[in-house]
Amino acid sequence: MKKFFIMLVAVIALSASAMAQAGSEKYAIGARVGYGYAGFPVEVSFMWGIGPELNRLEMDLGFHYWHYAGYNYAGLQFTAAYQWRWNIVKGLHWYVGPAANISTQFSYLPFSFGVGGQVGIEYDFDAPVQLTLDYRPMYNFHPWENNFFGHYNDSFCFGVRYRF
Repeated sequence: MKKFFIMLVAVIALSASAMAQAGSEKYAIGARVGYGYAGFPVEVSFMWGIGPELNRLEMDLGFHYWHYAGYNYAGLQFTAAYQWRWNIVKGLHWYVGPAANISTQFSYLPFSFGVGGQVGIEYDFDAPVQLTLDYRPMYNFHPWENNFFGHYNDSFCFGVRYRF
């Protein structure tokens, strides 16, 4: 019975260690800050690895401040992007994929939604830290306008994430 218990503890410990190793690429949480035609985004970022190739879904929620058509706007935006990821060298990857967003402004615009994409590079350190640099072009639509008016925006962002 004692040997069985020791074996059980060893198997559980090894399994937990293996799952922790595999999980080190599966999830990440951090922040993104940037600049572009979209203004000054400051976002909380969550990344979820999907599939054996570690493609992923990135979800960002943040505060945006921008200048458009002679007015200043501030608001919240939620963006989701599916990313395909490829290895360049150990620890360095690049990724690309489609993105969509929905946003609300605090002053003039009730809401808008957008479609676009995202392309970037990232570096995974041996520690569970990840640095990213990406470009996200989007086209936003305002369905409450008479002609379904929209506008182009983009941003370059730098991100830091903790992988778990």
